[in-house]
Amino acid sequence: MNVVTESKNVIIPHFQTVEAFEEWAYEQEFGYEFANHEVIEKEMIKDVELMIIWWLNKFFKSTDAYKNEADLVSEVGMRLKNGNFRIPDLAYFTTEQHFSAAKGDHPIPSLAIEFLSKSESAEDIADKINDYFESDVKMVWYIYPKTEMIYIYTSPKDIKVCQGEDICSASPVIPDFKFQTKDIFKTEPNL
Repeated sequence: MNVVTESKNVIIPHFQTVEAFEEWAYEQEFGYEFANHEVIEKEMIKDVELMIIWWLNKFFKSTDAYKNEADLVSEVGMRLKNGNFRIPDLAYFTTEQHFSAAKGDHPIPSLAIEFLSKSESAEDIADKINDYFESDVKMVWYIYPKTEMIYIYTSPKDIKVCQGEDICSASPVIPDFKFQTKDIFKTEPNL
C-alpha cells in the first residue's frame, strides 16, 4: 500500500482491491467511498437531513414492505459489482437481504437514496448513479434539500423531477411508498 493523500489527519493508502479498501474503511471514524481505485471522503448526514429521513421513514412505515420487516437503512457500505464501494445515505433492504449480509453476502438494495452534497459535481453524481445501476439498483432518489426537489432515476437516462405537490413514488420497487414531495421538507411533525 502506498500513501496517496492525507485528509483530516487520516493517512489514506492506495488500494488495489475493494476488499482491501473495505477492511481499512470499516476501521475509520469517518465514511469513505471507493470509486475507480480512488478513495473519496463521504460527508456525514447533516442536521437538516435528519428531518427528511424522519419523514421518509414515517411514510415508509405505512408500506407493505415495512410490514414485511424491510427497512430503510442509513449509511450502509455497499460493495458494488464494478469493484467500487458506495455509501448511500439511505437504502432499502428486505429481510432476506439483512440475513444474507449476516452470512457474508453483499446485498444490493433495489432503492438507494442520496442527499446532494456541496462538494459533489454533476460528474460525481453521474458516476454514482451509473455505479448503482451497473450493480442492479432499480431506483435512485437524489434529494436536493435546499431547493426541496427529488430527482428520481429509474436508469441513468430516465429521470423524473418532483417538487411541491408532485407525488414522489418508489413504484415499482415499493409500490405503496409515496407522498407529496413537499411533505418530506416540513419542519413540524404534523401534516
